[in-house]
Amino acid sequence: MSFVDYDIPVEQRFLVQPVRPTRCEQQDIIVYPPTDTLVLSFTMHGAWVLPAFIDVERFCVALAKTLSIFPPIAGRLCKFPDTNGRKGEVYLRLTNSGIPVSVVDDYSTDHFPHGALVSPEEFEPWVDPLPSNVINEDEPLFRFRFTKLHKTGQMIYTSCWLHALGDGYMASLVGIYISHFYRGHLRDAKSPEELIPLMLESQERTVPITLAFTAKQLATLARGVSMTGPDPASSRFSRIQVLMAYIVFRYNRAVSAVHPGHELIDTVVNTLDYRGNPKFAPTAMFGNAAITLTCPSFTLPLEPDPMTSGPREQTIHFFRCLATIASSIRAGSVMARDPNFLEPYLAFHNDLCRKAYQEGLYQHLLPVNDREITFNSSHQVNWRMAGDLFDTDSEYADAKYTQFHSSTVLERYVRIFNGNPVWREGKNGSKGEWDFTYDGGVEVAFRLDKSIAEVFENAIRCDIDSGFGVAAALL
Repeated sequence: MSFVDYDIPVEQRFLVQPVRPTRCEQQDIIVYPPTDTLVLSFTMHGAWVLPAFIDVERFCVALAKTLSIFPPIAGRLCKFPDTNGRKGEVYLRLTNSGIPVSVVDDYSTDHFPHGALVSPEEFEPWVDPLPSNVINEDEPLFRFRFTKLHKTGQMIYTSCWLHALGDGYMASLVGIYISHFYRGHLRDAKSPEELIPLMLESQERTVPITLAFTAKQLATLARGVSMTGPDPASSRFSRIQVLMAYIVFRYNRAVSAVHPGHELIDTVVNTLDYRGNPKFAPTAMFGNAAITLTCPSFTLPLEPDPMTSGPREQTIHFFRCLATIASSIRAGSVMARDPNFLEPYLAFHNDLCRKAYQEGLYQHLLPVNDREITFNSSHQVNWRMAGDLFDTDSEYADAKYTQFHSSTVLERYVRIFNGNPVWREGKNGSKGEWDFTYDGGVEVAFRLDKSIAEVFENAIRCDIDSGFGVAAALL
């Protein structure tokens, strides 16, 4: 396999193979149709100017998963021997070979020089090009290069695709799969043999956490975020989005207090319902209409100097952090309900679900790394009404006194439900009564590492007791 580097020092090289060796419909070779032989010498170069550096090793993991779905990309082009003056047919051997990914550090360039969308000039030295002949050679048919522009903080992401692999639609489709895997939109499925030990280890290391918030407490959080945002008009988040942001913020603070320097959460994975979209899931459609989507990562604002800032500055910082996290969560929600995103995503998702079923794999709901937390909110589902089995003239009608309960609590998998009425037993022989404090509020349940659980719960309790940083008095 050859490399062309134009005298540019390459800092890192990766050779990425499919995460699972594959065969295409039990074939080891695919004979090329005549339409594909016409473009054997053509290559397509693509360049993306990214506004910030990405994690190339994480990209390689996403690429490895994508190659398992598109086996021909990891193959090699070959040709049968010529016979009787007639050229042998070209075929692609499914070899599960590696795809090269290289990284270059550029400390001098201050902009990508190709301004036009379609450049009249080639992209050298930004690409890792394919050699002129790839037939009967051990040469990849797809290559990637990342160039870090340290002056601007941008990253040039380029691909070189042999046109014989497919047209522009296919090349774009492969890129979209990589991006979905990179952002976690398509998450790993695992076999029961893999899942059971992971579940047991998590259950042993964590403890269940249950939190309850009243409607007034949720409103206080949401109002604080709205009033302290740099642009109040853009800070219109739902109460649940703000609550999610608050849980993430408090989790990170607990981790920092107990394990200084440990990785913190910067990405929220959200379970979103798209039911009601007439094209994809009419309201009465039978079956599941929810996807688990990774929201854009976030970076929190710098904390004010504790030596010079007072309670007001600290409170404003607290709510602005919540606004930053909530913005990420809302962006994911908006994207998930966009038909332009949802249509191709569901096609990918359905295909992967079929493959997982055929391979005996199941959904993996535990955290995939230290930087993620997953939310699954059912606050819009009135579960209590599903138990409204009393006549309309009954004092128990409308599920007023009905309580709903569910089970299964997982590590950093946060479930949110509407609050239940609570029966309070009377004291000293007095009659008990129902407490409706949490009507309109929510109950939250998940599991948390034992080492931080107490710090986390104490901080929540303190916030509630103080009105979330004495927000009402300061804002």
